[in-house]
Amino acid sequence: MEPFFINQIKKLRNITKLTQSDLAHQAGVSLATLQNIEANRANPEINTIEKILNALGFSLSLVP
Repeated sequence: MEPFFINQIKKLRNITKLTQSDLAHQAGVSLATLQNIEANRANPEINTIEKILNALGFSLSLVP
């Protein structure tokens, strides 16, 4: 995954004041999955990205 996109996920998570654990739970993904995405150790499927963004209150079309 592109580092820019990873940074956007981290930025949105910090703006919404969610911990990785909270976001993972709300998105319906494992904490390890979210940690690996944020550390750029994973190449998630688009549906996983959508789940995370939806939990943050965003969609793919709204990501700057």
